[in-house]
Amino acid sequence: MPNLRTPISFIVDDSTPCINPLYYYRLQVGPSTPEYYSETKGIPNDLLIEFAQIVTECGVKGKFTVLPYPAGLGSIETWLEGYSVSEMREWLDIVRKRLLDHFDITAEMLTHTLAINLETNAVIPSAEQEDWHKKQSFETLVPYITRALQILRDARLEPNGVTSPGAFGYTIEGDYARAVLEAEKRVNGRKVAWYFLHTEEASRIVMPRLMYLDRWKGEAVVSVVSCNDDWIWETMEPKVRSTWRDELITTYADKYVSADGKTGRLVEVLDSGSYVAFHTHWNSLFSNGARIGMKVMREVFHRINALLGDRTQWMKFSEVALLTAATKALDVKIEGRQDEIELKLDTPFPCRNLTLSLRCERDVRETVLLEADGKTSATTFTRANDGSTRLESNSLLQRDGRIYICIDLTKGNTVRLMLGN
Repeated sequence: MPNLRTPISFIVDDSTPCINPLYYYRLQVGPSTPEYYSETKGIPNDLLIEFAQIVTECGVKGKFTVLPYPAGLGSIETWLEGYSVSEMREWLDIVRKRLLDHFDITAEMLTHTLAINLETNAVIPSAEQEDWHKKQSFETLVPYITRALQILRDARLEPNGVTSPGAFGYTIEGDYARAVLEAEKRVNGRKVAWYFLHTEEASRIVMPRLMYLDRWKGEAVVSVVSCNDDWIWETMEPKVRSTWRDELITTYADKYVSADGKTGRLVEVLDSGSYVAFHTHWNSLFSNGARIGMKVMREVFHRINALLGDRTQWMKFSEVALLTAATKALDVKIEGRQDEIELKLDTPFPCRNLTLSLRCERDVRETVLLEADGKTSATTFTRANDGSTRLESNSLLQRDGRIYICIDLTKGNTVRLMLGN
């Protein structure tokens, strides 16, 4: 694990300025869905302010969706039909100023409801996450995803990665993964792309998946996977809201992390050696105005920090994706001599905090970093004490006959370990 700490990331789906996307999903796509879907048409900006305060307070990181063209009502860069332009701009400004340090901002394709014709911007009678995506290919997905990223870029939201609305891309995942990469290259010039599509609610091992790799071009696509069901979704239901009392916050939070930190879904996957990624939805936090979901998640964040904080570190998914690509593509050559070991590390994906270990019974006197030209870097490794649970960048730990090394890796790096007795 990077820094000897398990990455933990929080996912918020379906967020967008002003509107309640569930209202329009029922109106345009799923009229047979429960009535509470359309109970509230909008979500006020102060929910975003409250959310920003909580994630800043708790240091939460992960990814946060912003729908680029929600429900076909218009581009968030310009206007949304039926909603205040000033409120939309205020919402976007809050995201820029208060969330970009904590979250990657992702498109969740364009509308999250009916697909749109890219030439006319008019909706068509086919839902993005249902029939429409199943009929697409690499060639048709690329311009669609590109448009979604362009809108977020033009709105100065620094998009990174994409989220699938529902099962979008599931049946054509090979084309989908390559299309996400191509769109990222066109809009942002990135060669490492990632997307969120899958959840694994029962498996104990839930890791990011490398879905595409071209080592020679230095290109990769990573699928990040959530480990949970959205248990606070039901807080939108009238029955839950009408019988709510704050003592139930513990009941819901226990599903994620128990009050003693020993059980809960997040603890289960953490104890199994998995990365920890968990998700909810913007409308779940709102709870149709009751904001019960927000109360629950605040308690969950505090429990993570207080009970699991010495084992985990909050990370954006762009960081997780880069580490995943770098690790999977890493080529390691070990050369041992009488009093030294050289680790030649090569990857097409330079990254921070790549961490590795090897067995070595002898004491390491000194560690230096050699650049690709063979010259010693000015940065030398620091040594952590034996009781450390975290390694900082360019540092080393020896414990129980193993050496643990955390390195900011660039192409062609060689780590030279000088050994003592």
